[in-house]
Amino acid sequence: MKMLGATMRSGSAQKLFIKFCVFTTLKKFGTAFVFLPATFDVTIKSIHRRGDVFPFSSPCAVYNLKHGRSPSLGMFQTSNKPEPVDWVALVDSSSSSSALEAPVRKLMKVEGSGEIPTKGSRVDIKYVGTLLGQEGWSVDDVVDCWLKEQQGLYDILKQPFMEKRVDGSLLMDENIFCEEFVENELGLSNKLQRKKLVMAAKRLTKQKHEFPNGKEFDSSSSRGENFSFIVGEGKVIKAMDLAISTMSIGESAQIVCRADYGYGSEGYRKRNGDIVVPPFATLVFDIKLISIM
Repeated sequence: MKMLGATMRSGSAQKLFIKFCVFTTLKKFGTAFVFLPATFDVTIKSIHRRGDVFPFSSPCAVYNLKHGRSPSLGMFQTSNKPEPVDWVALVDSSSSSSALEAPVRKLMKVEGSGEIPTKGSRVDIKYVGTLLGQEGWSVDDVVDCWLKEQQGLYDILKQPFMEKRVDGSLLMDENIFCEEFVENELGLSNKLQRKKLVMAAKRLTKQKHEFPNGKEFDSSSSRGENFSFIVGEGKVIKAMDLAISTMSIGESAQIVCRADYGYGSEGYRKRNGDIVVPPFATLVFDIKLISIM
């Protein structure tokens, strides 16, 4: 059986889920027609290319397939991310024009009608803060937010991470992001550095089970009163200052911010040591600007 240049051979079969961009359905949404891709479950034993057989026994082989990098398979990976026009980037991404990949982005839910605060204004807000996992990180997020905090490795691995498209889902996949992958695909030869890098990635994976998506970590209602602060004084996380500076009185909005605009690589702990926000956490805030004083 041949499939996109791949030949099925005997060997230890493993289940691999591949999304083929097969245009099977034409559906109308409003005034636009879009093609809906079909999804197939395929069991592949091995791939035959130029006389060689590549069994799926290594994380590098699995990585290549998952990311469309096998020379035989070509580029079949597609993006399922929506592109809502209402999201606005408050900080630009280093390599993408999409607001959904911005380190800090805003979605207006209710339009305000009052004035907009300026630096030095005291504002009164209602808010709810929840956690969002790192699986949704873009490649830029991984490089600019996480890799920068891995001591001595940023300059060495920035380019390989970009070239191999190491995003959040790949970084947190223990079957792929292992020492073999870091050595063979990213070119890191130092064994100790490889171990440290893989362990750092595993901590993120463990963290997502302890702090699941949607977990509330703070809110004004839990404090029993609205939250008040002075804009631009650095008394709140950077994302909060940025967001409030774009809102008018009465406006409600959702803000998503990366860890480097939130609580950073250390996260946030109570005085007794209990973790409130884990390291590298992406945060979501639902905010309403009540007044400017």
